Amino acid sequence: MPRALALVLTAAWTMAAAGGGCARRGQIVLNSGDLAEASSAPRVESMVELGGGDVVLTADLPASAPGDGAATVGEALWVQGANFGRRPTVSVAGHPGVVLARTADGGLVTRVPPGTPAGRQALKVTNDHGSGELPLTVRRLVAAIPAGGGHLALASLDPGADGPRAAGSVPAAGPLLQVGADGRAAYLLDAASGHLSVFELPAQAQPRPVAARGPEAKAAAHAVLGFAAAAHAPTLMIARAEDLLILDTTTPLRPVRARPRVWPAEVAKAGMVRAALSPDGRGVAVGTEDNRLVLLDVGTPGAVAVRAALDVAPGARVPIIADVAFAPDGRTVWLALGDTTKSLAVGPQPTEIVAVRVTPGASPQLAVARRVTVTEAARPKRLSAGRARPLQSGASIRLPPERATVYLTAVRQGAGAAVFRLGAEDQATVALEAPPGAQLGGAELTPDGAWLLAPMTSARGALSLMTVAADGRTATPVPVSVDLGVTGSPAGKDLPSLAIQP
Repeated sequence: MPRALALVLTAAWTMAAAGGGCARRGQIVLNSGDLAEASSAPRVESMVELGGGDVVLTADLPASAPGDGAATVGEALWVQGANFGRRPTVSVAGHPGVVLARTADGGLVTRVPPGTPAGRQALKVTNDHGSGELPLTVRRLVAAIPAGGGHLALASLDPGADGPRAAGSVPAAGPLLQVGADGRAAYLLDAASGHLSVFELPAQAQPRPVAARGPEAKAAAHAVLGFAAAAHAPTLMIARAEDLLILDTTTPLRPVRARPRVWPAEVAKAGMVRAALSPDGRGVAVGTEDNRLVLLDVGTPGAVAVRAALDVAPGARVPIIADVAFAPDGRTVWLALGDTTKSLAVGPQPTEIVAVRVTPGASPQLAVARRVTVTEAARPKRLSAGRARPLQSGASIRLPPERATVYLTAVRQGAGAAVFRLGAEDQATVALEAPPGAQLGGAELTPDGAWLLAPMTSARGALSLMTVAADGRTATPVPVSVDLGVTGSPAGKDLPSLAIQP
């Protein structure tokens, strides 16, 4: 049956069922005008967790008992009660939600929105007469995969806990990992084959594989220069030496891949080292082998256009760009400079963290706004500027963007892998340090700024999370290692990956 006809028939049947008093529990109502208007404030009575899947407007919601009061970021919730009216609004912990559907019993379906703090929160339904609340516990998941892949491991950030706790694992390829902008999907890329796997993170029992794309003809183990999900847009990027793939993740569990885009000739000729995706998904920053930062526009379907370029290491004679990262506001690009595979032949290079300010406009201007030498660090690997937008209150808005805190994973001189923290001061400090023989991946800060996390692969390949309080709750934070119960390849050239739900 054609979808349009099915929608018409479903709508007509729904109206008839609702009007005749025989509506089924969980039946979707396509026209909110068929529901009773509210005469008083809403009364929120219960909630059912529906997982992270799509809400199909032509199918009934599953009949199940009310939930246990726990919900995961990105999870769909069937909120039940009375007096919701025809056009209620909904929020969780003050973060506005979207009413995805209405049910014949007067209930509504929404999702736990990105940015919702973990912990005990209030789900609020509001109409013209007032509001009603239901307490619930919000969970945020941390996904990690060891070097070489094998298993997708989960940790949960729970209220009141002293850091994350292990929350199980599922078989998965890898080892590159990203989480989408709404927290529903984890994307895993096998760089060697080009195979892309999609997992539903807020599934009822454990993350569930929901989609996969086969290998790409041009895939090669060394070809992936960047794999990133836009922080605030439905976009996923796979940057390869040969071309650029942009996937539309408007439907997060079923990403749509367009035709590969060819790099501009001047970028391809220079040789690319690393690539990063802007938070809005419309720009790509590329570090080249001649030590330039190139800003590209990918907002036009099928096209890649050079917007601006800047030499970030004019005196260097060898490639020293190790990583590139966008700030959450998209107006600063951070670079890690230092020892690279091609620079080691001529001797050690100083490790630097460079902030490049992006002045927006038809022809963006790039300028180095800050340059800090990290004397204790060598062989920089990953640079993280976080994904959460900066707070719009307090002292944070008085600091220029280039004074925001960033984290660099590198080797500590005379020791092993470490994560260095660079804040407003011009002296980087060690925030996390791995035991001898272990390998650290890129560090990430939780959206609430409470915890700094980094995945660690031991010399034997065991995966764990290194975590430390990052919000100043203790004067001398003590790092803690959380065993995730999975094992991958022994520590080597590959790094473990980590991604946190927004």
